[in-house]
Amino acid sequence: MLIYEINRSIGKYQIQVGDCLSLIAERFGTSVEQLVKLNPKITNPDLIYAGDFLAIGY
Repeated sequence: MLIYEINRSIGKYQIQVGDCLSLIAERFGTSVEQLVKLNPKITNPDLIYAGDFLAIGY
């Protein structure tokens, strides 16, 4: 079982090995489009890196 570290006070999620935007979006009840909008550093939604942080909207 994986444990996901979420800092809800600032709405950030650290990308884990095996994550993709669609799985992250599903996990947090949002869409890939919304994640891309909140994270302008993402230039290619198919290319994210473990260890990076994503802003997550609540």
